[in-house]
Amino acid sequence: MHANGTTKMNVSANTPPSEANTALVIVLFEPDSQFPLRLRVAAGQFPATFIIDNSEKFIFHRTNDIDESVHYHRVGHNGGLGKALNTGCQIALENGFEWAVTLDQDTLLEEYYLSNMLSAARSSPVNTALIGCNYFSESRGSLRYSRHTKALLSKKTTVITSGCLTNLGIWQSVGKFREDYFIDSIDHEICLRMQCAGAAVMCNPLPLMSHKIGHKTCMPSAVSRLAPYRHSIPRKYTATRNTARTILDYGGHYPLWCTKKMLGLAYEIGFTLLIEPEKWRRLNAYALGLRHGFSACLGPPPANLF
Repeated sequence: MHANGTTKMNVSANTPPSEANTALVIVLFEPDSQFPLRLRVAAGQFPATFIIDNSEKFIFHRTNDIDESVHYHRVGHNGGLGKALNTGCQIALENGFEWAVTLDQDTLLEEYYLSNMLSAARSSPVNTALIGCNYFSESRGSLRYSRHTKALLSKKTTVITSGCLTNLGIWQSVGKFREDYFIDSIDHEICLRMQCAGAAVMCNPLPLMSHKIGHKTCMPSAVSRLAPYRHSIPRKYTATRNTARTILDYGGHYPLWCTKKMLGLAYEIGFTLLIEPEKWRRLNAYALGLRHGFSACLGPPPANLF
């Protein structure tokens, strides 16, 4: 059930996350050579890790320092991030876990990530559905959120999926991740939908991971920090399309957040006109994304279009 059909759920009787009831879910799509290192650091903190591999070519090879708590599920084709996240969370739920940390393949967790997240979670409201965390942005070279609070947790409108503690009971009852988004804005949409259903979204202000969004640019650092994240043209299409769809679905519930997103899209288009390479192909991706978003034409990006 999505935005317009979301109703209030009974989300008050939650078991808090613990080392025993929290699994790790990682989605892969042709990861780089450093993934095994990131996996070792992350998987060692959890009783079980479930890897969902959307790669067409990559095949996971278990090494001596990766133990049997890591479970590998190969899809064999790119079915989208939302579907892979749902698959991993469902497997975790069926194996008796009540919470899951969802993780991107290029995110590096700190060795003390889970212990800090569990400590912070003790102060969370009983209806908490998602607990994200602060992170160091490799693309920006800075923290996502400034460290201006001593609170263990703070409320957020949305948090990113990577490094996010997810309550699997609420995830199951509120409607899971949107698979028709394929990739981009999946995290924003589920955060808004869970709050519409009466759940809370929180964030740990401690920077507990390093996360990469988009590609690094050759621009001077002062300019690159102001630039939109550099993504491929198909990703610009899906990001624009899914943002437009989310704005349309949730504008009445979260007008300030949606206004900021609309201004962000306008800023990206203006920046593309001024500086970005392949600007006309990118502008075409923006235009098509807006049209498809507002007409609910979703799913994988169109093949051979860009």
